[in-house]
Amino acid sequence: MRHTHPDHRDDSDVRAPNPRSGRGKRFSGWQVLLLIGTMIAPPTWATTLQVAVDTTALSGTAAYLAFDFIDGDGVANTATVGNFYTDGTLGAASTTGGASGTLPPGPVTLSDTDFFNEFLQELTLGTTVSFTLDLTEIGPAAGGSLPDSFTFFLLDRPTDPDQIPMPLFATTDPTGAGALFQADIDGTAGGVLSVFAPVASLPGEPDPTVSWTVTPARSVPLPSTAWLLGAGVLGGLAARRRRLTPLSRRERGRG
Repeated sequence: MRHTHPDHRDDSDVRAPNPRSGRGKRFSGWQVLLLIGTMIAPPTWATTLQVAVDTTALSGTAAYLAFDFIDGDGVANTATVGNFYTDGTLGAASTTGGASGTLPPGPVTLSDTDFFNEFLQELTLGTTVSFTLDLTEIGPAAGGSLPDSFTFFLLDRPTDPDQIPMPLFATTDPTGAGALFQADIDGTAGGVLSVFAPVASLPGEPDPTVSWTVTPARSVPLPSTAWLLGAGVLGGLAARRRRLTPLSRRERGRG
């Protein structure tokens, strides 16, 4: 006959809960985190665009490349220019607002710390300009605010420093600003991309023979803050459990 202490139970005395009773059912930490993340943390995205501009018709022209990032909603996004290449001749660069970095090859990072953020690069054009553009895709908060927006321009380079650089040619940009393309960050995979085309500045003039392509390369989900916070909490709990487990076993043996 086996005798046991009234307060002591070994593993053979522990019965598994009846799965039909609903008692004793537990969710793992990852299942709870998945449930919470599904309810309160909609996915955010990152988008990569590949940009190529054929500037053969403007070869030898003194120009500016203008990378502009507008803060429309107060939500923190970034635009990163990388893999930059040109066979033209680069000059000095200047920054406004939350712009930093150098070309080539990059990266140049534009953060929406100010309303207007710009990286302005002097360039004597050759036959080609190309780069990749990485955008975070955190959409505007509810309430009808405007999305953050990235635009790219080819501007002239006036000899008079007091003159404002203007687009080298007109485009179908509906604002009349002459952008080559615009990417609005609305929170969806890929955002809203608008690629414009060159047009004649005056009626009867031929369209400029500059061409460009903007190709979405990929859109990938980013981990939300809730997921990262939950993962850190679970990691801490797991480490604590590993530290306490040997002690609890010794205490059980004493009983």
